[in-house]
Amino acid sequence: MDTPEFFQEALRNKHFSPQNPDSSRGMTHLEDITRPGTAAAGSNGRIVEGEHATGYQNHFYMETMNTVAVPDENKSIILYTATQNLADNQSVAANALGIRANKVKVTLPCEGGGFGGRQTRSRFNSTASAIAAWKLNRPVHLNMDRETNFIMCGNRHPFAGKYRSSCDTDGKITALEINYFSNSGNTYDMSFPVLDLAVMSADNVYIIPNFKVTGEVVRTNEISNTAFRSFGMVQGINILEEAIEHTAFKAGIDPETLREKNFYRTGTTEWTEFKITEQTLGALEVFRMDKKMIAQLKTIKGNLYKDAPFSISPMPLRPVKSKWIS
Repeated sequence: MDTPEFFQEALRNKHFSPQNPDSSRGMTHLEDITRPGTAAAGSNGRIVEGEHATGYQNHFYMETMNTVAVPDENKSIILYTATQNLADNQSVAANALGIRANKVKVTLPCEGGGFGGRQTRSRFNSTASAIAAWKLNRPVHLNMDRETNFIMCGNRHPFAGKYRSSCDTDGKITALEINYFSNSGNTYDMSFPVLDLAVMSADNVYIIPNFKVTGEVVRTNEISNTAFRSFGMVQGINILEEAIEHTAFKAGIDPETLREKNFYRTGTTEWTEFKITEQTLGALEVFRMDKKMIAQLKTIKGNLYKDAPFSISPMPLRPVKSKWIS
């Protein structure tokens, strides 16, 4: 698999970010999704196995991280900053200054481009500006140069993927299993929700009777990766489409023909179901939901419930670098 050695080492040693950490109870991700009634790949037809990797991508919004912090009356402060999450800038600055959040006013004069890169990472620029302005009791302007912005502010998550599929002689994919591994870098940041969207979108436009996808967030010593436009779907569908193409070539079928034979059709509805987990309860506790309701939900933890089906819209993408095993 074409991934850096440190990422491969983290995979070998299973350096996975734990669910529901003590520091943030309720921070969780989907570990797997399995279509009801799924059997193992290869139970019907030719077996195909392979690996595929996607690289990182720098954020290159037009304007780098940029904040003007201005001390205001009654021991308050105003932050004029480029951000996609004003509440985050407000709460982090308030905690650093030791004041109430309502003493920090955050104003967005101009975004300067965002694409997910300012979802969580702009807090470092705005908080540093706030501390300096608070200490000096005068306005402070902090504007990062491009190189520093690249080093500090995170990238698109690199993914590694493994897949196993089978296909019959008519070009119908009978089974597919995909395992996603996301390189989070050195913090959680947005890695869990990014992986969640990859997992939830893993079948893309294809209706496959036996389907399973798993996902793990891998901790490495790189700068933390972060939200990026399309939020996990680019990586996940990229790996899926490599599996589809590989399956087509092994079956001796034109890839476009194989794709068309396995599309969801108009009127087809997707399967979906849910269950109450320990992570569900943890998240509800974080948001201080009603204790009686949480206690009632604990009694049905682990039970599987069918949900209403929903219709599907196609979103095809194509793969890049890969390794075919068989």
